[in-house]
Amino acid sequence: IAAMIASGVTIGAAVNPETLRGVVTYPLSLVIMTVSIAATTVAGTAFLMLAAGWSRSTAFLASSPGAFAYILAVSPSVGGD
Repeated sequence: IAAMIASGVTIGAAVNPETLRGVVTYPLSLVIMTVSIAATTVAGTAFLMLAAGWSRSTAFLASSPGAFAYILAVSPSVGGD
């Protein structure tokens, strides 16, 4: 958990007013990326539940992109295998 906090602080320290001004110049790509990630997660969860017979929590955790360390930390508390 300490490593996750340290990496969050490090990433947060890189955000400055110039960075935030730049974000408003590409809202469409942020929307497309957000929708794509959500769609991939939903499709992956559905596939793993239907094709592999995994439980809903395990399928959702396995389908969450880019969160491996977080998934390992959280899965026992939410019933994931």
